[in-house]
Amino acid sequence: MLKEGMNKKLVENLDDLEADLLAQLENVRALRASLLGEKSSKTPKSERRTTIKQDILEVLAEFPDGMTALEILEEIKTRYRPSLLRETLSPQLSRLKNNDKKIVVEQKIWRLSE
Repeated sequence: MLKEGMNKKLVENLDDLEADLLAQLENVRALRASLLGEKSSKTPKSERRTTIKQDILEVLAEFPDGMTALEILEEIKTRYRPSLLRETLSPQLSRLKNNDKKIVVEQKIWRLSE
């Protein structure tokens, strides 16, 4: 039982590390685009400095009726993180719901907690 709990925690930590790695990759891409004078349709991550969880909360704040996970994903991809994967978003949604208690989900619709 203890081993199962430890494995779950390790997987959560790996999810966090993966999310951080993807965010850093976006920082590098934004910096490269900036140095090469390329235009970007989103705010460069080097200026933004947010986490995926912060991005989720920001998006949901603008949609009080809530959104599906796929709608959240597409909104974040459009705004900030074009390379964001569903597999990276899902653990962050779960943490915001279960650990942070900042969001709720009902019938696949995610919204901010009251």
